Amino acid sequence: MIPVMDVFRLALLNRTLNRIYCSLDAEGEKSPRGLETMQRLTNFLISANSDPLRILTCRALANSAMHQWGRLMLINDVNTTVKYVAAQLNSAKHALQLAATTALANWALILLRHTESGKVAELGPREDALRAIIQAIENVVSFGDFNQIALIRLLQAIVTLMWGDVAVIQLAKGRDIIGIMNRIKDAVVDESGKAIARDITEMAYSL
Repeated sequence: MIPVMDVFRLALLNRTLNRIYCSLDAEGEKSPRGLETMQRLTNFLISANSDPLRILTCRALANSAMHQWGRLMLINDVNTTVKYVAAQLNSAKHALQLAATTALANWALILLRHTESGKVAELGPREDALRAIIQAIENVVSFGDFNQIALIRLLQAIVTLMWGDVAVIQLAKGRDIIGIMNRIKDAVVDESGKAIARDITEMAYSL
C-alpha cells in the first residue's frame, strides 16, 4: 500500500489526475470520485498502524490543494477529516508532524479564501478546524520536541483560521489559545514563528 500511496500523492499534483480523483461533480456517465477519495484517505488516518502510511496520507491531502477540484474536496466535510489530521500532531515522528501541519495550513488558507469570496457563508468550517487543532495540542506541556518547520506551519494554520473573525477568535480564547501560544513561543526558534505566536496572542487579548 505504501508504494501505491506514494504514487497517488504525487499524482494529485497533476491537474488532470487531480480532477479525476478529487472532483465532486459527475462527468458524463462517470461518477465523481472526490467523496470516495476523501473517505479512503480519512479511513487510512483512522485505521493505519503504519507511520509511513499516515505520513503519505497527510501529504496526499496537502497535495490535493494544488488544484481547484482538490480544494473543493477538502472543504466538503471539514469537521470529519481535519479532526483525524490534527490528531497526528500527537505523534513524536517529525515527518508526520510536518505532513499533518502542511495539510492543516493548506486547509486554513482554503477556508479563509472561501470565506472572503463569500462562497462559505457560515463560519462553521473554520471553527471546526480550529477546534480540532486546539483539541489535539491543548494538553501538550512542552513543544520542545516538535519539528521546527511543523511548528511554523501549525502557527500559520492557527493564525489563518482566526484571521479577521471575532467568533473564531473568541473560540480560540475560550480554549486558552494564549497559554498554548506561550508554550509554542518558548519552543519555536525562528523569529518569524515567535512573531506569529505574538500576533495570535494579541488577537485573543483584543477581545
